[in-house]
Amino acid sequence: MRVLFVDDEPCVLEALGRALHVAPCAWAVAFAQGGAAALDYLEKTTCDVVVTDMRMPGMDGPELLRQIRAKHPDVVRIVLSAQTDEGENLRAIGVAHQFLAKPCPIATLRQVVDRASAVRALLRGPIRRAIGAIDRLPSVPRLYTELNRALAADRASADELASIVRQDLAISARLLQIAGSAVYSRGGKVTDVRTAVVRLGGDVLRNLVLSAAVFEQARTSLRSTGLDIDKLQEHALRVAALAEAIAPRRGLGFGGGNGEAFTAGLLADVGVLALAVSAPERLRELNALAQAQHVPLHEVELAREGPSHAEVGGYLLGVWGLSDVTVEAVANHHAPKRNVGRDFGVGAAVHVASALIDGAPPDAGYVAELPRADIDRVRQILSARRGAPPAAAAK
Repeated sequence: MRVLFVDDEPCVLEALGRALHVAPCAWAVAFAQGGAAALDYLEKTTCDVVVTDMRMPGMDGPELLRQIRAKHPDVVRIVLSAQTDEGENLRAIGVAHQFLAKPCPIATLRQVVDRASAVRALLRGPIRRAIGAIDRLPSVPRLYTELNRALAADRASADELASIVRQDLAISARLLQIAGSAVYSRGGKVTDVRTAVVRLGGDVLRNLVLSAAVFEQARTSLRSTGLDIDKLQEHALRVAALAEAIAPRRGLGFGGGNGEAFTAGLLADVGVLALAVSAPERLRELNALAQAQHVPLHEVELAREGPSHAEVGGYLLGVWGLSDVTVEAVANHHAPKRNVGRDFGVGAAVHVASALIDGAPPDAGYVAELPRADIDRVRQILSARRGAPPAAAAK
C-alpha cells in the first residue's frame, strides 16, 4: 500500500517521516509539499491513500481532495489538520472520507490508514471506483462524532450525553421510541432522553445515534425510491437484536451481549441509505425491478453488476472509521462466503439474522461449513427467544 502525506510545512512532513521510521509500517510512504506537488505525484504514481492538511497556500486541502476525487476516485482521502474553523471543515465534508485532528498519535494514524487498506482489499477495484466517484455519500453524522468524543473522555455523565442527543429533535424522538420498545424496556415507557441514555448505555447509544442520524440524512431522498423508512428502521433494529443474541461473546460462549454484532446488524443496510442520497434514480429503478420480480434488492444489484448496497455500506463504514469486523460483516451479509474464517463470528451472526428476519434461509453452503456445535447452539437460542422466527426458517 502506498500512502501520500501532503502538507505545506516541510517540518511537519519531516516529523511524520521520523515518526514512521521509528515505528515502521508495511506501507510505501511518500511526501508532497503542497497540493500542486501532490497532484503531480499522483499523475506519475499509483497511490492508495492521501493524508492532507487543510489550510495550505495556493491549493488548500478541500480543493486538493476535490481534484483527487475527480481524477483518482478510488484513492482514500483523509484530512489530518488542526483546522477548527467550522466553515472550512464544512468545505471538506463532501470530499474527505475521514478527519483526524493534529496532534494525532502515530498509533492512531497507522490504525486509520491500515483500516483503509483493509477496506480497499475487501472490495473489488471496480466497486471502489464506482463508490469513490459518488459525489454525495453521507458524511459522518455530527452527533455521532460528538458522542464519540464525550465517551472517549470516559467522564461523560448521563446529563452530558443527553444534552448532545437533544440537539436533534428527530433523533431524540427515534431514541425514545427505540428505548421504549420491547427490546429494551420490558414494557416500561420512556418519556425523556436522559432515561433513554441510562437504559441504553454508552455503546448502544452511540450506535443507535449513528443509525438514526443516517436515516434522517436519507429521509427526504428515500421518499422518491419506493422504500419505507419506518420499515427499514424497524428491520434494522430487529436484525441487530437477533444478531446480538446469536453471536458469541468473546471467549464466553453464546447468549448475547456482542456489541459488534448489534452494531453490524443495525447498520447492515446503511448502503441503501447511502444510495438513496447519492443515486436515488438508480435505487428507485432497482427497487421497482426487485418488487416486480419478487426477489431481494441485492440479487437485482448483483445481476446488474453494480456495487450492492451491502458493499456500499461496508465501504462507507470503513472510511468512517468503524471496526474491520463491522465493515466485513456489513459488506458481506449477503455474500457470507467472503468472510475471513469460518467460525460463527459477527459476520455469520449478521448473515443468519438478516436472512431470518427477511424470511429467507441462510446460505446453505456457508452454514454447512460452520462448526455443527455452533449451529446447534444458535438453534437453541432462537427456539428460546420470544417471537423467534418460524422453525422452518431456522432450519
